Amino acid sequence: MRLRLLLLALALSLLPAGLQPAAAQTPGESCPRLTGLFLQPLEAHRAWSRADWTAFFEELAAMRMETLVLQWSGLDRFTVIDADPADSLPEPMIHRLLDAAEAAGIRVWIGLVYDPDYWTRIQREAEQLEVYLRRHLLANRELVERLLNEAGGHPAFAGWYLTEEIEDVTWQDAEKRALLRTHLQALGAEIRSRDPQRPIAISGFTGARLDPAALAALWRELLEGSAVDLLLLQDGFGVQPMLPEDLEVYLEALDRETRAAGLRLGVVTELFTQTGGPPLDEDAFAAEPASLERIVPQLRAAAAWSALRLGFSAEYATSAAGRPSAAALQRRYLAWLGEGCP
Repeated sequence: MRLRLLLLALALSLLPAGLQPAAAQTPGESCPRLTGLFLQPLEAHRAWSRADWTAFFEELAAMRMETLVLQWSGLDRFTVIDADPADSLPEPMIHRLLDAAEAAGIRVWIGLVYDPDYWTRIQREAEQLEVYLRRHLLANRELVERLLNEAGGHPAFAGWYLTEEIEDVTWQDAEKRALLRTHLQALGAEIRSRDPQRPIAISGFTGARLDPAALAALWRELLEGSAVDLLLLQDGFGVQPMLPEDLEVYLEALDRETRAAGLRLGVVTELFTQTGGPPLDEDAFAAEPASLERIVPQLRAAAAWSALRLGFSAEYATSAAGRPSAAALQRRYLAWLGEGCP
């Protein structure tokens, strides 16, 4: 999905019973619907009233979503916890969001700190990377504590999402890979020490720089001892389209390794088509909602290996960003569901 580009522009047997999607499909069923969506919370969302959040989650419920993943809860100076002193809504955004989610029967996974410079910093030498990861760990530790103080007891708070997206180029370097593994272990331990029950998810993508078996082995090595329960593979169709059968080959290899490691596998289905920015051109990243005709094969490929299919993102399939094209995709998706997913 290349969430980093979008930012530049602007389970399940291991899960506790109460966190399992109530109606998630098993692989091979005839209607491979989305089971959830990602949302990138921004300053504009802090102004959403309770009525706004209620309307948003009612849209998700109508689309038969069960899960919302907040890609982050802290970005630069913005957090979902802090109220804007100049705002007419003094309570933290996270309260309004979670209450509306609970009313709609939707569970929320909360991401941690997202650093806009992450993709630049991980390219540095190992010594600098080690310092950076330590600082990132400290920032996440503080945010975890604050989130638990504000929302730890909320029934709609389903799990944690780690914002470190893992690709298949940087971490082929053995020294860097060891640093990342240590970081993920430490971050997982920090969360588990404060919140032993809620599951932890992380995502990544492939540029096909590694063959499926090698990619699966990389993930197994990175996640060993990390406390991560759920691996989400971004399907890549929005930026670098692939054939559905190629996606299935990677998912088959990851499914084998995640099962062996006691993890669960989910898929992030990209709901957009890139229209500008690298590698297409040198402009800022731009994208539009994809066609339903492209998305359905993505979902069918994902459904062969996972019951958890999370669309990226809400801005392309709901009214969240005010895009007429997103509303059009939502109408077509709802019609597809109503027709039995032909």
